[in-house]
Amino acid sequence: MSRLEIDRALLSAYVDGELDAARAADVMAAAARDPALARELSALARLKASLGDSVEVPVLDIDLTRRAPRQRVAMMAYAACVAVLIVALSFVLFGLGPSNDLAWARAAHKSWTEATETGAPTATAVPAAGARTAPGAYMPGAYVPDLAAAKLSIAYVGQARVQGGRRAMVVGYRGTRGCKVSLIVAKSAGHFTRTLERLAIAPHRGFAWRAGDLDYLVIAEGMAAPRLALIARSVRETSLHRLPLDQATRTALAKSRATSAPCRA
Repeated sequence: MSRLEIDRALLSAYVDGELDAARAADVMAAAARDPALARELSALARLKASLGDSVEVPVLDIDLTRRAPRQRVAMMAYAACVAVLIVALSFVLFGLGPSNDLAWARAAHKSWTEATETGAPTATAVPAAGARTAPGAYMPGAYVPDLAAAKLSIAYVGQARVQGGRRAMVVGYRGTRGCKVSLIVAKSAGHFTRTLERLAIAPHRGFAWRAGDLDYLVIAEGMAAPRLALIARSVRETSLHRLPLDQATRTALAKSRATSAPCRA
């Protein structure tokens, strides 16, 4: 079904659930292919939902089990189409999907760890005392904390290419027992919130959040999960408030390091 074959009336019928399963599937497929159509359909659905919320509708007690088998099948097919459309709209409107996976973040972490292992000249050492300002040339506005309390020192500052051609700053922390942690900062693409979010980037572990107009990711491989979670929470606090770690946080980081096993990478 082409864009020209889908008019406002057909979209309205789709949102109202008046199309049969086959016709609804055609509309869903067309919306998945056409971002403009997807946005129009989404806007129409929001409009109808807002109008519906303003009208009192009696509650109907309908026993779906008594409907004819053909009716039940049609309703199930329609529900499946709606579910697929939601996924399709997520891909189109919010940029989710394979093109926005975190393979680039894994590659950025691997790049600096291998570079520093081999002594490649791409590794840029940055004194911990100046860490908060030194990376400014790579990502203005980024806040990079001193993690000496966790026995992690900055061994690398550089850049990586993010999906969509954006650039990210990569700060590599190295520990005294084989631990390597990446702090990656990029202009926000709207995928994260201020809430700490666990990332699925096996075999690595990671967390992400947004602070201002920047996305922050903390990634490590082989580090104990509770220790990495504490480090991520600590870095998040510094990025949100733009303040050094407080004494209680430094003490917690030191204790976590002392009670955690060495990293396995």
